[in-house]
Amino acid sequence: MLEVRVSPEEKAAFLNACRAAGRSASAVIRDATRAYANFGPMARVQGSSIMIASAFAGATAGAFLLVQFIQSAEAGETERLYGFDTFQAYAVSTLYDLEMSWDEFRMRAGSVRDVLEQLETRETESLPHHLRQTLAFRSGEIFGSIFSPAQLDLFAIGDDLDRVSADCWAVLEAYRLDYLRHQFEGWDADNSGEVTAREFSDVTFRRHSRSFAFQDKDADGFITMTDFSPEILQAWSEVLEAAPERSVAPPPRLDSDAVGLACATEREWAARQPSVSREEFLRAPADGTPPPADSAAGLIAARDIDGDGRVSFPEYLAAIGE
Repeated sequence: MLEVRVSPEEKAAFLNACRAAGRSASAVIRDATRAYANFGPMARVQGSSIMIASAFAGATAGAFLLVQFIQSAEAGETERLYGFDTFQAYAVSTLYDLEMSWDEFRMRAGSVRDVLEQLETRETESLPHHLRQTLAFRSGEIFGSIFSPAQLDLFAIGDDLDRVSADCWAVLEAYRLDYLRHQFEGWDADNSGEVTAREFSDVTFRRHSRSFAFQDKDADGFITMTDFSPEILQAWSEVLEAAPERSVAPPPRLDSDAVGLACATEREWAARQPSVSREEFLRAPADGTPPPADSAAGLIAARDIDGDGRVSFPEYLAAIGE
């Protein structure tokens, strides 16, 4: 933890700029410290109180990095670049590398086993920054796309990697490769074989918007406890059933039968733990105690930056690091 002394005016201006950009103050400060560590005094712009990671602000690469660390308060949704930390970690292999190729993405995304091994070392200096930067994104993906439908406990597998059979690894890794290919093609809007920061940003923003809308079930622009009421959930289910099919190709589905055969033994010693029941998820916290993290109230409290009991879309973006 770093303690920094600034004037009240500087602090207020900084927090207002972060809020307007939809980014947390901690994320901007972390970016600034990494910028100075990488580029030294050249990373500071004279007359600005914010550090930027651009030693060559006039160069193309510098322009991209400038957007990463300082988002204009007046920038509209089409001007901002979302997910740029993640894009940069995947894509940048040289100073002027501003596009992401399939080979770059595949190499840095890693295999299922790679991700699990990196989770074990994420707090150590031995894990490069570009891998730490994307680890939460990648581990969340393999949990949702592989381990949950495969009925396997990610942490139990991660604690005993060598116990997993070659056949089980083969099935999981084959699906992982298909999933990554689908993901890359979804980013590559012009089918050029290279993903730009803008293409990545557009898909990232749409994903954030869909995720927020999925939780804002009454469509009032906020995530509140009302969105978890039985009446709202029933109405939401009816809307989903009546909705037209999506025009975007869905991700490939994990072959549960193949997993059942190849990972039968693993399902015995690493079976997925039961999730929190609906009653537990909706339980209210005891008076004077913070809500449990795995409850609806905890989900809202963790993202409710202004403390008004509801989560707006800007708060949602800030809470996930955008």
